[in-house]
Parts: sequence; C-alpha cells; structure tokens
Amino acid sequence: MSETTLVALPCRVITLRVELGSEEGASTLEELVLAAVAGGRTTVDSLGDLFSLPRRLMLDVVHALWSRGFLAVDFTSHTLEGTPAAEAVLGDGDGAQTVATSVDARKFLFDPVTETILPYRDGSVRAPLGALEMPWPGASPRRTCRRPNCCAPSAGPSPRTAATGACAAGC
Repeated sequence: MSETTLVALPCRVITLRVELGSEEGASTLEELVLAAVAGGRTTVDSLGDLFSLPRRLMLDVVHALWSRGFLAVDFTSHTLEGTPAAEAVLGDGDGAQTVATSVDARKFLFDPVTETILPYRDGSVRAPLGALEMPWPGASPRRTCRRPNCCAPSAGPSPRTAATGACAAGC
C-alpha cells in the first residue's frame, strides 16, 4: 500500500532586490559569473565560493546562462566555458547587452532544506491540516498552537512557557 505523506517545510521570508528586464543579454549577477568564467573560475563550486552562494543557487544561475547560450559545458572535464554570446555581453561597451531596466524589492521564500528560493505566493502561514511539520533547523521540538497570531513561529517571540513548551495563553 502506498500512501502520500504531506510534509510542511519551514521557510524564511526574505526580501530580495530583483532586476527586471528582457530575456536577452545578462543580468548583473549573470554578467559577473560570465566574467568569472572568463577569468578562470570554470566549475560551479569555484563560482559558488567566489560569490558566497549555496551550490543550488549557483547551479540555477549557471543553468540559466547555459540554456540561453552564454555558457558551454564540457561534460568530460566538468568545466564551463564562455561562448561568443558571452563575449558580446562582456564586450567593451559597443556590443554589451546588459538588460536590467529596473530594480524592484520582492518577497520570496528560502527553503533551508533544499536551499531553494521559491515564490512568496507558494507558501502559507500555517501547515496544512494533517501535514507533518518539520521543525526549524536548530530549534527544539515544540507544540504549535492553532490560534491566529498567538504563538506561531513566524509571529516572533512566542508566549510559550519554558517548562512545558505549551502556549502560555492556554491554547
């Protein structure tokens, strides 16, 4: 018998400055990654170390560049190299194609388990009824009350009692 189990993962709400523009050309981060590849950083791990980004996020940037033809992947040596399209982006200014037309602050969810950034609209304040709730990384297991804005982890410091872990409001 196979049964589906719903697991609710705790995510952090983060605000990021998002560059908006055309699909052609490269964003500022993508342009920096292309410059780093041209400068000898030819693996995802070395790029992640350079930019202090988790491997998963660096993979997303590299995949976007690869799928749009800015990077080529050598699968035998597991290295990256720029393409002629990347050289046009990194040009002296004549052929440069940087595309950021505006910067906007937007909310996102960061999932610390998979190191993935998700759209804010995909989350919910409470775990669905019947879901297994994964605790916050590093947090001690505790009961979460069901009263709105009482002692939910996202509501800040909770009125829980230290001895029992139960809500001090009695819910």
